[in-house]
Amino acid sequence: MHSSWACEQELGISFRTVIHDKRISIQRVPIIECSCCCRYEILPQVKQHLCSLLEEFKGQAGYINVEFTACNELAGLMYEWLQNADRGCESASYHDFQRTLEARIDHLLDVYQYAKVQGDQVWMDELKERLRQLSMATKSFNFTELCHKMILSNEKFS
Repeated sequence: MHSSWACEQELGISFRTVIHDKRISIQRVPIIECSCCCRYEILPQVKQHLCSLLEEFKGQAGYINVEFTACNELAGLMYEWLQNADRGCESASYHDFQRTLEARIDHLLDVYQYAKVQGDQVWMDELKERLRQLSMATKSFNFTELCHKMILSNEKFS
């Protein structure tokens, strides 16, 4: 993925903690970063969801600690896949990630059908949102390049 930043270097992907207003901590947020100029930004495919979570938590009192990978289907899938690839459990190729993504979508569609049979509208709405997050990502900017960069990244994620 080529940078739109002045340095024009290749970008990498990692996960970081976002702290907002000194009391909202959101862990495992996927970011794109440049090791040359040390700039980074939140992965565009998840930025809107992150902003909506921050807005939701703004009105709550006290310290809030959340794992973004548990709230966002794409972030969760990327993190899980990278962890498995890092341990050698999964082959690290774009096509393997694409198959993992398609398998997750198929699984969510199956669960959605079950929720529909059960008449559970709340569950159906939750599954629709998770499916929307994945489908938005696959249709967004250069997702293929993003996946390649994710696969080539040498970062260790914890």
